Amino acid sequence: ASGLPVLANNLGAMASVVKPLGERWLVPATDTTNVDPWIDALTRLSDSSAIGAASAQARAAYEASYTPEANLTALTGAYQRARGTAT
Repeated sequence: ASGLPVLANNLGAMASVVKPLGERWLVPATDTTNVDPWIDALTRLSDSSAIGAASAQARAAYEASYTPEANLTALTGAYQRARGTAT
């Protein structure tokens, strides 16, 4: 909610949240003993212009999909579809 980009593994739920910011914020889930992909990804965090752009994207994604209001709308829609009363 603070609008800051994060690094995430490219598998699982976090990957689907982070992927809209771009592949550069995802770290391949490869050999767990190889930390090089994470080191490369962490170096990207020193690029202030990339951080600024991704921060704006992260904030916009939060406001579009993850606010309490957005979640209430999604949940209400899911219940309506389940009941067959969706509009």
